[in-house]
Amino acid sequence: MRSAVALALAVTALAFAADALACSCEPVVLARDLPRVEGAFVGTLLERREPPTSSATRSDDPVTLVFRVEQVYKGAIENRVEVQTVRGGDACGISIGIGDRTGLLLDRDGAVWRSTQCSQVDPAEFLALTDVKDNELPPLNWGGIVVGFLVLLSGGYFLLRRLRR
Repeated sequence: MRSAVALALAVTALAFAADALACSCEPVVLARDLPRVEGAFVGTLLERREPPTSSATRSDDPVTLVFRVEQVYKGAIENRVEVQTVRGGDACGISIGIGDRTGLLLDRDGAVWRSTQCSQVDPAEFLALTDVKDNELPPLNWGGIVVGFLVLLSGGYFLLRRLRR
């Protein structure tokens, strides 16, 4: 009797396991993963293009995300890039909102860039890897400023001298 109950519970658990599947990812480690991919960037999501939904729509149907690229870390990526992913987050599709900023590792399939939720990276991780401070202005080149100012002054002096003649 106990084995029959245990068997019934096991069968029930297996029947519902297919519905409970979710995306499971290994954390991205840029030092390890960046050399493996064909492209990488930090950008802001501008648009999400999805085919019309129907009764046959599945979570692994393709979706195109359009990003404004802020910084390219690898690959020939333009200032706007289209990235293909799958529709649902449970199928490891990228699920961010319009206007959200993210880092992505990309693979190329012909002319199409592809990525998944498992390839999303916090933009701060890219900055830490490249040892660049976010939103920091470079130091002023005071020597260049002084030399430029002196060149302008001497040019103005010689121009005025010539005009007086």
